[in-house]
Amino acid sequence: MSDTIATIEKALPKVGIDLLELLALPDAHFYYGVRIVTGSEKFAGTPDTDIYVSLVGSKACTGKLKIVSGWFSTGISAQYYDDLLVESSADLGEVLVVIIGNPANWVVSAGSAWFVDFVDVHDLQRKTKQEFPCYHWIEDGDEISFTERTMTLKDVKNNPVLCRQREQQLEYQKARYKWEPFQDLALPSGIDVKVKKLPSDEQFGASKSFHFLSTALASKGTVMFKAAFTEIQSLANYEELATTLGAPTFSCFEFARWTRDEEFGRQILNGVNPVVIEKCTQLPPNFPVAANLIEESLVRGLSLEDEMKAGHIYICNLKVMDGLTCQPGWYCAAPICLLYVNKKKQLIPIAIQLKQKPGSDNPIFYPTDNWADWLLAKLYYQSASAQLLRPHFRYTMSINTKARDELICEGGVIDKIFAIGGEGRKQLMRIGGKAYSIHWTNIERSVKERGVEDSNLLPGYHYRDDGLKIWKAIEDFVTDILNEFYASDEDVKGDSELQNWANDIYTNGFPGHQGSKQGHEFPNTIASKAQLVELCTLIIFTGSAQHAAVNFGQYEMYSYSPNAPAGLRLPPPTVKGKADMQTLLDTLPDKNSAALAVAMSHMLSQFSGDELYFGKFPAERFTEAKTQNLIARFRKALDEIDGHIKERNAQLDVPYIYLLPSRIPNSITI
Repeated sequence: MSDTIATIEKALPKVGIDLLELLALPDAHFYYGVRIVTGSEKFAGTPDTDIYVSLVGSKACTGKLKIVSGWFSTGISAQYYDDLLVESSADLGEVLVVIIGNPANWVVSAGSAWFVDFVDVHDLQRKTKQEFPCYHWIEDGDEISFTERTMTLKDVKNNPVLCRQREQQLEYQKARYKWEPFQDLALPSGIDVKVKKLPSDEQFGASKSFHFLSTALASKGTVMFKAAFTEIQSLANYEELATTLGAPTFSCFEFARWTRDEEFGRQILNGVNPVVIEKCTQLPPNFPVAANLIEESLVRGLSLEDEMKAGHIYICNLKVMDGLTCQPGWYCAAPICLLYVNKKKQLIPIAIQLKQKPGSDNPIFYPTDNWADWLLAKLYYQSASAQLLRPHFRYTMSINTKARDELICEGGVIDKIFAIGGEGRKQLMRIGGKAYSIHWTNIERSVKERGVEDSNLLPGYHYRDDGLKIWKAIEDFVTDILNEFYASDEDVKGDSELQNWANDIYTNGFPGHQGSKQGHEFPNTIASKAQLVELCTLIIFTGSAQHAAVNFGQYEMYSYSPNAPAGLRLPPPTVKGKADMQTLLDTLPDKNSAALAVAMSHMLSQFSGDELYFGKFPAERFTEAKTQNLIARFRKALDEIDGHIKERNAQLDVPYIYLLPSRIPNSITI
């Protein structure tokens, strides 16, 4: 079979490929118009290289047809399209697969990756048009294939050509994305690659890379320069450092707000660690709270036992911190905090014990104690809570890989800021990794298991209220979309690729659970549509809303070290009545550690210029009218949630903005 290719027109936005049908073409051959659309991403085009395309039909296929001939060609530019005429001596039949190759070129390799949006194929004999979505980077040395937009799994199963194409595609993806187990830390497995070697599809875009790097360098440089000329002589000096990069949206240090019990309770509910609080129906045996010492706090005149029965008592137990190794010169606690919802519907702390084992050297602190003792107790709790936050899918692999390589690695940024760096960091990861369940971020399940689902008993828990609304919106959207592709539970069970995916994650994704009594709860098979809906909802919620809730408030929480210090320089107090302002200053981090905390929390709380927010998609992966309607309905639901949150926030002293859909990135990008 003889195949030739000719460029009919190149990058002419007002000229359509349909004009090919007006050409006088010989009857002896078969002709196909091909439009290849390059993406709008920066550097999406490719320089001179030997790009080729192949068409695979139900009756025949073409050879490798060069689009750009190397050496002296000008290449392909971003936001352009190339219209091509393919002449074939044989009828291809229905075009099933498009293949695009970017051969390895040792002369022009850097920057030769090419981002293709989609390919249109016009059969000029049958007067038909097909669209083949790609939306991938085709890297130097790559050859990728893709099928027509409306192709389904059923179509693939019934066609040997499509079956083989799909098998090759999966083999290609498995070779690119290999597991790297973190057995020693009991963490979920990751991708076996350094950030610079990630596939281009998972790399930061050019603007995101620039923003990430420039923000990190500028933040650290500016704050460390300020710290060089700062001496910590009062709390005001920490405020100076905290505002070096601009005041946070909410400043906990204004009017000494951070010292107030109601602010402490607000941060428990709506700060960056809002999933620790639980309803308390019985005190732990290692937490011997003196009922007579908290009577003053129980303003309803009820006993502690009766307040617990009424659902007004809550607890945060950070026992996971017990026994962790701190870095030399740093200290942390493993506190238990008892909280109470008062008549003003405020959550306030009423008792704090700083270590797990009760004893004469481990006093329980109460609001009636000396002001410095009580403030120190709250400070040690906040510091311990900060340790637990150590480090939803565009950029997810890129930021996770960057975090492993630069943040939580040995001697990384985290080790320089937090009390439990080095060995303590590893110990905490092992404990958390072995206990981890994917359902930790199922907010519906989480609030019920922790007994905090009742908004009448625990008001002001905006993380819960907003998160549940977003979960429901995602669940409805996922249900609608999956109903378009799976008619029954049997369809789900019969999807071999879906089942293989689940089994792969079950088998390789959680090596730290080997030998553990508690499972990660990821299924090895997916038995129903309902189970698939829950799993997809969980994945989307975790990578978007949950991450936004625990990430983007870091600058407000951690930029001012007295509010939530990452490490403390004195051990937890063993007696009461000796603390004063100087004790507080001696306990808080030194200026360099405080400055690093400002820089890191600022960097991790930033949005980039190319951020894609919830409900917005980077490319039109679904063009069917019904699916587009479902997407529009999802966006409308998110807009309504956004409006309700803004309306409520207008009535709050401290607005809760972290779960505004308009501020939630589509996935984990920082």
